[in-house]
Amino acid sequence: MAVIHILSLDVNTERAIRNKQYSEEQVAELNKKIQADTKKKKKAFWITMIIVAVLFFGYGTFVLKKTIGFPQALPIILSFIPIMVIIGAVSWFAAAGNIMRKWNNLIKVFYPSVYAMRNEE
Repeated sequence: MAVIHILSLDVNTERAIRNKQYSEEQVAELNKKIQADTKKKKKAFWITMIIVAVLFFGYGTFVLKKTIGFPQALPIILSFIPIMVIIGAVSWFAAAGNIMRKWNNLIKVFYPSVYAMRNEE
């Protein structure tokens, strides 16, 4: 059975933000750290997705051409595009999107000045 791991914001950090235990400077530093981590994850994500797409399209096209021939395989090959988009969206949410969504919602509600500064950068 496959298991999908979804990264999430640390529970203690989330609780501390909700209780306003951090100063605005500390939250701004946390924001910079999370933004930097997301940038690294984004780069790794795109590299991985390009490799997966090339392998998926390359191997899939090769197999389909061998089994049913090219003109008949074209609709199936073109259906790989929405499949890769769905896989990419789910993968991005699991890798970084969930953390960014939670983080942005937390600082928007509990530290609006830091959220406003984040949007200016």
